[in-house]
Amino acid sequence: MRMTMSRLALLHECGWWARPDVTLPPEIEVRSESTRGTAFAAKAEAKINGTRMPDPPDLPADESELLRRMWAHASAWIDEQGWQGWRAEVAFWWDPRTDTGGELPRGEHRDYSAAPADSLCGTADIVNVDQITGEVIIYDWKTRAPGAPEVDADHQLDGLALAAARAYGYHAARVVTLEVTADRAVRPIIRYIDVLELAEIASRIRRDLVFASQESPEPRDGSHCARRYCPALSVCPRTMGRVESVMEASGIGTTSPRRFLYNSVIQNPDHLLWMIESRAILRKHMERVDASIEAYVADGEKTASDGSVIRKTWRAGTPHLNRDAAIELMQRKGATEEEIGACFTMASRVSSGVRAFRPKGETK
Repeated sequence: MRMTMSRLALLHECGWWARPDVTLPPEIEVRSESTRGTAFAAKAEAKINGTRMPDPPDLPADESELLRRMWAHASAWIDEQGWQGWRAEVAFWWDPRTDTGGELPRGEHRDYSAAPADSLCGTADIVNVDQITGEVIIYDWKTRAPGAPEVDADHQLDGLALAAARAYGYHAARVVTLEVTADRAVRPIIRYIDVLELAEIASRIRRDLVFASQESPEPRDGSHCARRYCPALSVCPRTMGRVESVMEASGIGTTSPRRFLYNSVIQNPDHLLWMIESRAILRKHMERVDASIEAYVADGEKTASDGSVIRKTWRAGTPHLNRDAAIELMQRKGATEEEIGACFTMASRVSSGVRAFRPKGETK
């Protein structure tokens, strides 16, 4: 399995999944939000690189509306910047043994087959070079929707900045996170990385890789299990232990002792924290289960040994307001911009539920 920049944060927090003796299950796409993010990136790539705009993705109505509104803000922001010299969806590799990097040819989405063996790979949303300041610039889109979890991509962007700097022969980098929401213009967040910080990033990644490959780490339980995508979720003994505890609390499954049970009666703050993290892990696990079921019947119905016929079923969709058509109709009827805007307001504060925030610090 090739290590990618998107997994550097998880590697830093828990190296068990990267052990050579761990067999990872097949990866399955489970969230429509990620499909929206991929569609957004494809639009940005087409606009910046001057290629044909992609076909509309197959998304639920609410996700399609979020995509439309987010892209309107992003497209306007790109026009304002001019984007001279920018390139979108640029793939890089970095070799931890030699501290060298390079750019990969544009192939299929996330195709890193041309990279040197044992190198780390990743794709930058946008890359540019500032020859005046002597910096390579990595831009990263962050599309945020109400209630969506925070995504900490610092480790991934550190790795991309390192690879791009080594590829182009620069000693400093600039990382620009582009926050996009449905109701706000693009907000750039800039972080500067100097020559010493690039060297420290390289050392940190090497330490994490060595720890995973030589120290045989055990699974590290923590908030990262729920906050980050983990390719070993369904085979990790720690996360599956949480699933087993639910079965135990329900009177089925194992009888091994647990510190806490998945019980609706909270015993103390530590139990509360465990329940919050367990809930997120269980939700992720069930999303994988649902995705596996969908994938298995995607090519047609199946018949079980007892004669049960299993197939995907459909129901009539619920009516959904076509925003563009509604605005056009109101404009024809003489409505002002203020009157139209008042019809499409969103709550300024929306609860995203109870969450746990652990103190920041090194995990190894």
